[in-house]
Amino acid sequence: MANLFTFLVGVLMFAGLIVAIARTGREEKRAQAEADAAYCAEQHLNAQRCIRDVDAMLQRIPNSPLLTAEARREWEVLKHRFATEPPARDVIEQIRVAPQNAAYVLGLEQGDPHLRAQAVMELFTEATAYGAHDVAAQILHLRTRLGSNAFTHEYAHLVGKLGPMARQRLDDDLAFAKKFEPFSRPKELTLSPPSLGHSDFLPGAGIEGFIPRYSVWHQCKPQIDLHSDSCEVTYRSTGLFFTRFIPSLREIGRLIP
Repeated sequence: MANLFTFLVGVLMFAGLIVAIARTGREEKRAQAEADAAYCAEQHLNAQRCIRDVDAMLQRIPNSPLLTAEARREWEVLKHRFATEPPARDVIEQIRVAPQNAAYVLGLEQGDPHLRAQAVMELFTEATAYGAHDVAAQILHLRTRLGSNAFTHEYAHLVGKLGPMARQRLDDDLAFAKKFEPFSRPKELTLSPPSLGHSDFLPGAGIEGFIPRYSVWHQCKPQIDLHSDSCEVTYRSTGLFFTRFIPSLREIGRLIP
C-alpha cells in the first residue's frame, strides 16, 4: 500500500512538473509576442520611411550590375509583406537594414572612393577565404581603378568569376563537414544569397551564385549542433568556429581522432 501511495505521489509530481513547464512555455511565448507587437508598433513609421528611402535610391540605379534581379524581386516581396500582412518583427527588421545596403550600392555607382576601396577589400577577403587566389589577385588589382567609370561592371565581372568557385568550395566543405557530429544533423541545407534586407549583404551577392561567407555562417548556424555532448571538438565561441568554417574546414579533421 505504501508503495502504491509513493507511486501515485510520484505520478502527480511528474504531472505537475509537466504542467508547470507547459505554463512557463506559454508565458514566455506570450511575453515574446507582446514584445514583438510593441516593437512593430514603435517602428512602423520608421519602416515606411525606410521603404521610401530605398525605393528612391533604387530608382537612381535601375541598371546597376551590383544588384541582381532576384535581389530587387525580394525587396518587392518584402514591401508586399509589410503592406499586406499583420506587422511582423522579422519583416520590419529587414526593412530597417535595407537603406544601408542600398546606400552602399548607390555610393559605389556614384564613385565614392572610400566605399569602392571598402568593397574591393571585402571581395578580396571573400576570394581569399574561398581559396580563389587567382581571382583574389585580380580583385586586388581593382584598387588601382577606383575612379574608373567601368568600376562597378569590372567588380561585378569578378564577382561572377568568384561565384562558381565559391559554390564549389562551399559544396565540398559542407560535404566534408557532414562526416563530423556537430555538422551531421541537417539532412538538407539550401543556401541563398543575401538580399537588401540582410545584414550580411555584399554588393554583387547572388551573381553566378555568389554567397558571402558571413551569410553562409548565418544560414548554417541554426542547423548545426556546436554544443553536442558527444562532440569532441570544443570551440571557445561560435566566432572562433566560423573563422575555420570556410577557409580551412578540412583542418578540423586533424583535430578529431
